[in-house]
Amino acid sequence: MSDTAIVKTIILKAPIEKVWTFLTVPEKLANWFHETDRALGTAGTEFVWYKFDPTAEDRTQMWGRVLESDPPKRLVHTFTHHGIDELETTVTWELTPITGGTHLKLTHEGLEHRKDQVGALGDHDKGWEGFLSHLRFII
Repeated sequence: MSDTAIVKTIILKAPIEKVWTFLTVPEKLANWFHETDRALGTAGTEFVWYKFDPTAEDRTQMWGRVLESDPPKRLVHTFTHHGIDELETTVTWELTPITGGTHLKLTHEGLEHRKDQVGALGDHDKGWEGFLSHLRFII
């Protein structure tokens, strides 16, 4: 892991299996993150996340490929979008069961290659903070 990785951890009052579904099942992802075109639970799967505006001519917001899937403990996928000049970054989700819930750790790496490193890291850090707060609220 690089020194510039974004690392977020949250505690969720839900069993690990339920948290896994919120990371991989399209209907669950749409509730806290973005709509997607397919489930993310299988290595090799390529996917698209859509913009919130259903009337947009091109709804593609972000895209990636599942690199590793070890249900319900670990999910690793690439993550890119136009705002980072289509740079391919990596997001790792690690789920650990704890008494009464799940410890969720997100690690987002690869943004250090951006020209505006501080801006890219800050924007993504803020974005993940908001989405994870929303996940905590709905789960």
